[in-house]
Amino acid sequence: MKYEADEEVILPDGIEVIKNYAFHNSKMKKAVIPASVRMIEKGAFSCCDELEKVRFLGNKTIVRKDAFLYCNEKMTVTAVESLRFDEIYRMSGKLFLSRVKPAAVPDNHCRDSCFLRLAQDCAKGNAEKMWELGIFFESMGNEQFYQLAANFWKYRALFYGNAEAENWMKNWLSVHPNETMQALLEEQPYGNYSGNLLYCAGFITFDRQQENYHIEVPDADGIAEVMTNQEIVDYDLYDVEYYYDWLFVDEYLKPIDGIESIRYVSSKDRFNDDSCCLRFKQVHQEAAEALQRIKAQK
Repeated sequence: MKYEADEEVILPDGIEVIKNYAFHNSKMKKAVIPASVRMIEKGAFSCCDELEKVRFLGNKTIVRKDAFLYCNEKMTVTAVESLRFDEIYRMSGKLFLSRVKPAAVPDNHCRDSCFLRLAQDCAKGNAEKMWELGIFFESMGNEQFYQLAANFWKYRALFYGNAEAENWMKNWLSVHPNETMQALLEEQPYGNYSGNLLYCAGFITFDRQQENYHIEVPDADGIAEVMTNQEIVDYDLYDVEYYYDWLFVDEYLKPIDGIESIRYVSSKDRFNDDSCCLRFKQVHQEAAEALQRIKAQK
């Protein structure tokens, strides 16, 4: 979609998702986002270099990283309700939590029944238990890993609506104005992680022996694809393929009940082979329907 340079774009109420690159390279100067929008996907407003103001009519919109990539550096974000600095930062398509790789990953807590119980409850989306897991890590001592893990879970509790976490965040920002926060993972984990780090961080459905998982951000249906078990096939000196098992997890990084993984598919075929694309689309639809049934039962 293209717009004249002086145009204000007011999106109609009822829209729930602004798709990837929907307004890429548009020349709008102002955008108004209705409260009905649940998610703005990656690159939705990328390269809108004349975009000066974005106004949100609600404060529950999830804005994916790089949604406003390469926009006007002076772009401002406002909302009907006042926003904290971290909310402004996230709604600008940036990550408030700055991922830090710890010097060591201790595991002396991994057999603790309290840790295991809290981790199981966090995988169900329980914000109160996320806060308690943050407190648990904080109580483990001053090791870098534990402090980073505490920040992650406390902020995740805030993201999912915990009142104690909101007070904690206000106090933290009063001491660290206009700063981002260091944590073990991003607010929505994305990228490459070892199974050991994920498990020790509280995502106990991951295999500690697995060297690498690549996690994609959840889409508008709340489904994230996870690539694992990489195998390299060297056909010749110039043609190397990387094959993976593909897992489907929800926004809490928990495997979706009843959804099988897709095994031994290269990333090239995942996005370019018609039969593979159809297969992934079918599994995605099954996963989306499973999540809808789970939500309906709550």
